Order: sequence, then C-alpha cells, then structure tokens
Amino acid sequence: MTIKEINNKLINISRCLGDPNINPINSHAEKRKFISAYNKGDIYNPQFKYCSRSINFQELIKKAESIKTKHPILLPVRDHIIKKIKFTSKIGTNGFFFTGLYGKPKKRMVDKAKKTILRKKSKKHERPFSAKGAKEELKACFKKYDLNDWDVYVSNNLVAKADTSENNKILRIKRRNYSLDEIKRLEVHEIETHILRSVNGLKQKISLLGVIGTPNYLPT
Repeated sequence: MTIKEINNKLINISRCLGDPNINPINSHAEKRKFISAYNKGDIYNPQFKYCSRSINFQELIKKAESIKTKHPILLPVRDHIIKKIKFTSKIGTNGFFFTGLYGKPKKRMVDKAKKTILRKKSKKHERPFSAKGAKEELKACFKKYDLNDWDVYVSNNLVAKADTSENNKILRIKRRNYSLDEIKRLEVHEIETHILRSVNGLKQKISLLGVIGTPNYLPT
C-alpha cells in the first residue's frame, strides 16, 4: 500500500468517525438544576444526555488496524485514530472514563486543580467586547493571513468559548462578552494553531496533516 493510499484511507476513517462530540445535549438545563440545588444546600448529580451515533465502531477499528505501516507520521496517526474511535464509542456510557486517548493527569496537576478550586474567587475581569466585537477582531485575524474563505459565527449552544469546523471553514464563538486578552487567546489557539495547521497541512503531500493532524501537534 502506497503512502498516498494509506493517507486517503486514514482520512476516510476519520471522516466516518467525525468529531467526538462530548458536549451533553442538555447541559444548560442540568446546570440550572445543579445551581438551584446548590443554592438550597442540596447536591444534585447532573444526568447528562448525548447525541446518539449510528456508527459501527468495531468495523472502523478493524479498518484502521488493517492498515499496516511503519511510516513515522502515518503510524502514530493510525494508532491515534484507533484510540479516538474507542474513546468516542464510550461517550454516554459507564466506560466514558477511557484514558487511552489523552492519558491520566499527573498527581501534581490534580493537586494544583484542588488548590485552584479552594482558592477565593478573583475579581471579575472587564469584558468590554460583545460577541459581535470579538467576531470582527477574529475576522481581521483571518484577513491578516489571507484566509478569506473562512468565516466567524456567533453561537448560543457552545459549552466552550469557541469551536473550529475545518471541513466547513467556520470558527464558532460563544455568545458572551470578551476581554481583549480572551480574544487574543482565541486568535492564537483557534486560528494560529488549529486553522493554520489545517491550511498548511492540506498543501503537503501527506494531506492528512491538514485534515487530522498528528497526535501531538497541539502541545507542540
């Protein structure tokens, strides 16, 4: 099997899987229940629901495992895709704690998280920019890199502040107010990391660099 054939097969498997949507479809309603119970001094365990997916995960795993290669880029990508399939198959089940994809946090990180939770709330930061203002700043960043076929949309349904759809060339941001620092961080993370990696990767001979990326491109 040639490098191009392996490249195309891995892209096809990744597209069949799609993005693992780990966001519950009822997160806002469950958040209100949780806060309401907390304010009354009670504990409420959120009951999350997830989108059902008609994917034959075992078949996708078999297809990925059937791809034999020792290529220094293609092999890690294949193995990462297999882990991603296994992770996605666990969403909404008791096995959702699958650590094969991202690993386990180190004790140092867990201890730091506990200290952060116990820390007093800091003063509220000024967020003078509306979502519309943030959108214009991000569109200016697109223009700086001549990414004229990309656009920014404001969404009411995002859990995170932003989400990138490389297939549709869309950057979605959450409808909320932003500080200038938050907008700059979105530019660096969403545009200068995810999107530029995709645009540059699609120009390479191994085009999966633009579709999937390598397993460790984000921390790099």
